[in-house]
Amino acid sequence: MNDKLKQSPESILNKRFNVDFKGYSPLEVDSFLDDIMHDYAHYESMIASLVFKIETLEESLKSYQRQLIEANTTIATLKDNDSAPQSDVLKRLARLEALLEKK
Repeated sequence: MNDKLKQSPESILNKRFNVDFKGYSPLEVDSFLDDIMHDYAHYESMIASLVFKIETLEESLKSYQRQLIEANTTIATLKDNDSAPQSDVLKRLARLEALLEKK
């Protein structure tokens, strides 16, 4: 993550500026950079937390997708098994009706 960023909290903290005669107040600049450093560290923490959450949610999604595939497979198997006995019953019924018609 730090490979893409130009600054880190440490580099912000350790940055030194040249003071000119009519320059900015070093205390004010240091205070401002301290605030930026704290915000930066907080953002890094938030990013790490969100990356972890994304990874966790992606794993959950994969698990749910596997469960869905298993459920669909089970449903298809049950439908196949259920339709076979119905056709057997229909064949038996047709044979019985044929026997009754002959009598």
